[in-house]
Amino acid sequence: MPILGITASAFKLPKPVVTGGTLTSDATYYYRTFNSDGTLGIANLPLSCDYLMVAGAGGGGSGNTSYYNAGGGGAGGVIYSTSQTLTVSSYPIVIGAGGSGGTNGGNGTNGFDTTFNSLTATAGGRGGSVGAGASGGSGGGGHGDSSYGYISSGGGTGTAGQGSNGGAGFASGAGISGGGGGGKSATGGSGSNNTGGTGGAGTTYFGSPYAGGGGGGSYNNPNGQGSAGGTGGGGKGADSISNITAVVGTANTGGGGGGGSGGGGAYNSTSGPGKNGGSGVVVVRYLKTEVD
Repeated sequence: MPILGITASAFKLPKPVVTGGTLTSDATYYYRTFNSDGTLGIANLPLSCDYLMVAGAGGGGSGNTSYYNAGGGGAGGVIYSTSQTLTVSSYPIVIGAGGSGGTNGGNGTNGFDTTFNSLTATAGGRGGSVGAGASGGSGGGGHGDSSYGYISSGGGTGTAGQGSNGGAGFASGAGISGGGGGGKSATGGSGSNNTGGTGGAGTTYFGSPYAGGGGGGSYNNPNGQGSAGGTGGGGKGADSISNITAVVGTANTGGGGGGGSGGGGAYNSTSGPGKNGGSGVVVVRYLKTEVD
């Protein structure tokens, strides 16, 4: 019963008001997911939350006519913060795009940074096609090349705390292969005798895996498949013997693109190209009791 005309609702304490992104929930939390650029709004009161930032991943390098096989793209860098307080404000969010896969013997390209709350998740490094993998959030894999005396190149270096190094390529009389791109939690696999390195594993956040590295290209994978990408959206690499195409990194996971495979004699339009890296994402999680 109202007392002096004042209802119980009049005593309800103010709480934060949150806007922006795509809203989902489970029994305990709300999640606001940004798969593209946007703005997170905090009104009324500060918000206690956890957040995940993933950058765009690197594209895989391309194979060419000279039996060389390219490295997979490095995963996008990851920033994960818990128990953070966001003050009343508007927070612009930029989601990094994935880098492009290489074609006709060219390198892939690095991904793009993701930014939020004055922080930067660093873009993943491209996979190597004519040299070492590039450094980035996670490093791209290196390439193996038979055309100039069996040259092997190393993987790129990951950003400390955000990702891991890429794997080295392999080239000898026994075989040629590309290295796997680095993932958030593991270095990309090194290439071996005609088998590309696997992509480095990503890490699971909020129940979903993110930031796996791309698989390296292989000339003769014994399983008849391209070398596997890392868990967390990494694309597998190509295999020219089985005419297997590389696979793109999964969108909004920061997974690296798969590396291409060389066929010798002519550029193979199926197994030759590297593939694009996956775009990044930002996820903000907060307790339902914070706002309800």
